[in-house]
Amino acid sequence: MLSLLGFSGGILHILNHSLFKSLLFFSAGSVYQAAHTRNIELLGGLMKQMPFTAMFFLAGSIAICGLPPFNGFVSEYLIYSGMFKSLPSSGLLFSIMLLLSITGLVLIGGLAVFCFTKAFGIVFLGQARSDKASAAVEVSRSMILPQVFTLALIMLIGLAPVLFVKPVFNIVSSSLMIKADDFAVQFFPANLVKISIASGIFVLVTVILLLWRSIHMKRVAVSTGPTWGCGYAAVSSKQQYTATSYTYNYNHLASPVLRTRKYMEELGEDELFPRNRTFESHSSDVFRKYLIDKPSESLSALLKRLAVMQTGEIRHYILYAFVFILLVTLLAYFKII
Repeated sequence: MLSLLGFSGGILHILNHSLFKSLLFFSAGSVYQAAHTRNIELLGGLMKQMPFTAMFFLAGSIAICGLPPFNGFVSEYLIYSGMFKSLPSSGLLFSIMLLLSITGLVLIGGLAVFCFTKAFGIVFLGQARSDKASAAVEVSRSMILPQVFTLALIMLIGLAPVLFVKPVFNIVSSSLMIKADDFAVQFFPANLVKISIASGIFVLVTVILLLWRSIHMKRVAVSTGPTWGCGYAAVSSKQQYTATSYTYNYNHLASPVLRTRKYMEELGEDELFPRNRTFESHSSDVFRKYLIDKPSESLSALLKRLAVMQTGEIRHYILYAFVFILLVTLLAYFKII
């Protein structure tokens, strides 16, 4: 059960990742094309100027968080189902490993939701934080069409998962020599089919309501204005949440592994009217620093030292090959390899 559902969910999740990550990169490229900046602290309010890009980015964000009715939910559902269904028949040690795996997946899913609510909210909601964001306009059709095609595939997998899961089951079952026919007959009607039908009904009702609203709004006069600010008139974009302030509580919880350095010029004792000053904060991941960055830097330094062997002389390369063959021969002669 675990091997079939786990491998099937993993393979399908690879396909799903290739789709919703492509959609997110397409949308990010559209934002960069329109605003000419990759700093999300300078963006904001782009949903008004770029509604299609905002819709695509929102769809990709929901999909990557593993929420229905998009494709990310289907593959994660298979993985979760495999682990939960294997718990009753597992021993103590394996059950603990399964529970830890489930907890890890839940934690990753929660962090994904946290990450992409921040990204979507800071970039597309609120007010523009710079002139670049204010001047942004929707991208051309040639940049929108690939996103439409990618979103269609994402929705197809999310609303009709049986069409994609059954072939994956067949591939995995043949590789693992597991008979999947009986299991597939029992699994699909009880779970994925019902979920896909419910998701389809939800999408259909949402589309009908949006169409009805669009038709109704054309018949009435519509006026727009700023959001009521509880009587406060001097509203500024600087009063909005930033990406840093949005993640403040998380940074505090993750402080043992996420080191945050803050830079700010302190106020002077005689500074009755504070002058302009800047505040900067930089976060560094301990695991990334010591498990990825440090080893990568050491390996890069070693390779640079070995670069002296790349002389460009053919005779040197022939000598290297001869030394290698001689070394392998000696190791084989003394039965070391």
